[in-house]
Amino acid sequence: MWCNQKVLSKINQTLPLIAVIILVSCEFVKDVKSFREEMATERLGTNTMYPNFSQGMKYTIDYKNLRPKRFEIIEFRYDDEFFDKSDFYSSNQHVSRVIGLPYESIEIRKGEVYINDVKLAEPFLKEKYRSNDDYPKLKIAKDCYFVMVDDRNTIFRDSITYVVDKAYDSRKIGVVSKNQMEGVTTLK
Repeated sequence: MWCNQKVLSKINQTLPLIAVIILVSCEFVKDVKSFREEMATERLGTNTMYPNFSQGMKYTIDYKNLRPKRFEIIEFRYDDEFFDKSDFYSSNQHVSRVIGLPYESIEIRKGEVYINDVKLAEPFLKEKYRSNDDYPKLKIAKDCYFVMVDDRNTIFRDSITYVVDKAYDSRKIGVVSKNQMEGVTTLK
């Protein structure tokens, strides 16, 4: 009985210290996770957002903002046949500008974007970077977005796969769902 009381006494003395260590550790992990979930800094991997933003520019991602407004820039995931999940340097992250919002209809005629049959003014887009593409009218579903890069004529060689292709935007891959979105970005 005496041994049990002595052991219990020691446990009672150290228990508050153990509790404090656990609480501090949990708070630290929570703060790190919260920071990661709220903001992270990345670099643009291609020139698809040129001339407004250049390859290598830093940007932050607001992971909590999954309801972008028109013309905001988002980062999203898109896996294709060239994405190698086993390769650490392979990336399925892409950056594009939100053009069409949920429940809108979108169409592209000779490079001009029409939302609900009204031509969209895109003040950020310089004429020489506008493509001459056509895209058939599409009704955007709930929680989906039509995204496009700023250099609409972009043909690029992926630095990892060396595949030459157009940029990953909705003209190539279709709409981006909320589930594919990482968050709204702020380019610096």
